[in-house]
Amino acid sequence: MKRSLQAIRHLHPGIHLTSLETEASNSIANVDCMSLRKLLSLRPVPITCMFQFNYMLEPEFFFSHIPPESRASEIVFVVHRNPALSSLKALPRTRFIFPRVEQFGTHHSKMMILFYADTRAHIVIHTANLVERDWGQKSQMCWVSSLLQHKEISKDNPQKRSPSTSNPQFEQDFMAYLGAYGKELEPLRKRLQEFDLTQERAQIIASVPGRHKGPTDLCKWGHKKLGQTLAKTIVRDDSETKGSQMTVVCQFSSIGSLGKDDSWLIGEFANSLCPHRLGRGLLTANQKNGSAGRMKIALIYPTWTQVRDSLQGWSAGNSIPFSNDNWLKQKDYMRPLLRKWVSKNAGREFAMPHVKTFALLNEQTKDISWILVTSHNLSKAAWGSLQLKGTQLFIRSYEIGVLLAPDYFKTEKIQNVTLKCFTAREMAEIVGDLAVDKDDSPNLDIVVPVRLPYDLPLTPYNSADDPWRWDVAFEGLDSHGERRVL
Repeated sequence: MKRSLQAIRHLHPGIHLTSLETEASNSIANVDCMSLRKLLSLRPVPITCMFQFNYMLEPEFFFSHIPPESRASEIVFVVHRNPALSSLKALPRTRFIFPRVEQFGTHHSKMMILFYADTRAHIVIHTANLVERDWGQKSQMCWVSSLLQHKEISKDNPQKRSPSTSNPQFEQDFMAYLGAYGKELEPLRKRLQEFDLTQERAQIIASVPGRHKGPTDLCKWGHKKLGQTLAKTIVRDDSETKGSQMTVVCQFSSIGSLGKDDSWLIGEFANSLCPHRLGRGLLTANQKNGSAGRMKIALIYPTWTQVRDSLQGWSAGNSIPFSNDNWLKQKDYMRPLLRKWVSKNAGREFAMPHVKTFALLNEQTKDISWILVTSHNLSKAAWGSLQLKGTQLFIRSYEIGVLLAPDYFKTEKIQNVTLKCFTAREMAEIVGDLAVDKDDSPNLDIVVPVRLPYDLPLTPYNSADDPWRWDVAFEGLDSHGERRVL
């Protein structure tokens, strides 16, 4: 017997799309969305210190979005080294850290750690560079932690410290990530150790540069960490029928050099995304999606005409790096897997993606088995590639993301939890009733609504479609009446 509608409660996932400046702030397209200014104004209490992790930074743009009450805060930028930032004159109460990366790697993580005057804190993990072109006219996402408090305060709250809600793995993995930066971030790590990070309904999936091997380090970062976490989180379903209905969706804004065959994309990376289906396999480029017992895989990436017609026109493509040389090497196995950027119901049709999401979902029912919001693009540099007969994972870049799954929202009393894709309009209908805290009433079904940046079901490329490559001079005028100039 189905439960009544009154028995369903919507619980906020903690993830948001970022706002579009081309739409009214109260429009359906911007429901439950975050702007940069809003992220820096989450509370009426001033920020006294913040750490901004990112790849690209325009200081003047960023400073202009700090609310007046927080402009005296200490700011530490942990960013990829570039000459313009390295040569900046000293700024008041501002410090720069430029982490070391492997050759051809980047410091690509995008995160904020905000400390408030009342000794509380927030962690924000997101997908946007701190530059003007990434905010307002692109599709981006962010995850906002709960309001963090000191462990001395948290331990006095028995409900928050109950075993059914505690998540020590989040704290362990987050501290390990900060520890990978070495002594320059040790003061931050020690400061955060005073806070309770065990109440988050998510897990950290991160990458740090280096050659990781051994029983502990091999699965500590990159796609091996994701695979290990999913193996622990996702209950194995041996139903061949259900397996063929699920799709591994990889959505990104950059494609690296993946090789002339699909041995890394399918044989290595995708199998980490589906650790319970090893031996039954994933689809390769030469197999039909929907084959019995085979998981479908889809790669969402915009066509060149979609970039041309976007809010930013051709210039949007400067933030979607994919070379023509790599396309020519990889198109035989990638093309059958490509899906267009379609986002009419999600409200982001003409806002080109800089967001990166990876998920296992049902395109028809819109149920989500898990979703990762991250800085990782589709590249070996970000996710790592196995070496030495699978005993070593080589990663070039820093990356960080958050993984959500139904299990993370369960309690001792509440076991029936569903993550589900909601359109912009569907979210607008329930946003006023979204709960932030868990309710342990045993008769509740929990639905966690997720505003994906794209529409379901997915739309395959047709024979006339071609993916965007940033080093090709595509013809025609864009949405601003401009021609593509390399």
